[in-house]
This record gives sequence, C-alpha cells and structure tokens, in this order.
Amino acid sequence: MAVNVKSRQSPKNTGQKYHVLPNSEGGWNVKPSGSDRITRHFDTKKDAASFGRQLAKVRGLGIVIHRSDGSIMEKRDYRTHPGRSEEAPAVVTGGFGGAKGLIELAPDFDEPLSDFNDYR
Repeated sequence: MAVNVKSRQSPKNTGQKYHVLPNSEGGWNVKPSGSDRITRHFDTKKDAASFGRQLAKVRGLGIVIHRSDGSIMEKRDYRTHPGRSEEAPAVVTGGFGGAKGLIELAPDFDEPLSDFNDYR
C-alpha cells in the first residue's frame, strides 16, 4: 500500500515516537506518544504499520508497533545518530537476537586488564 505522507518540521531527537495501537472498537490507530489525538485510523495493522513507518521516517522520529494485547512487537528509530546512516534504521524486536548487529565489542575485549595484574 503506497501512502502519501507530507513532510512537516518535527523536533528531532526529542524522544517523540509514533505508536501503532489497537483500537478498542476495531482496527488500528497511529498516534504520537503522549497525545490522545489519533493521527490516522486503519482497518488493518499492516496498513497502520506501513503508514506509521513512513510517517516516522519522513519526520525523523521513532515508531513503536504494538501487538493486539498492547505489548511491544517492534521498535524502529529513524532519528539521526552519529555513526549510523538514515538508510539503516535501528530495528529492535523482542526476544533473543533483538540487538544483533547493534553492539560491537573492542578487539581487545578478552585481554586481561592491567588493573588486575596483582591478583594473578
């Protein structure tokens, strides 16, 4: 589904996100965090998530997609961070391996620390 999203200036890196949430009367809502106002309502979660991702990407914000029980299914962050390009947003999903590729250890991680030489 192609959705037209008009770009408006939004404060970047403020922690604001869009949420895709189930509507108690059926369907799915896209709304900004901390607001009671719904940005848009959709019949399907797929359409709401697609619109929410595009909206977050265009406005340089994050998105949280919830399951029907309200728990978090997926988080994406389209805000600009040093060392990460905008083409590769951080994707965090629940469960094992959710942070794969986001954490990098130093090459000397397994080397003994000089601070502990007295304890050998």
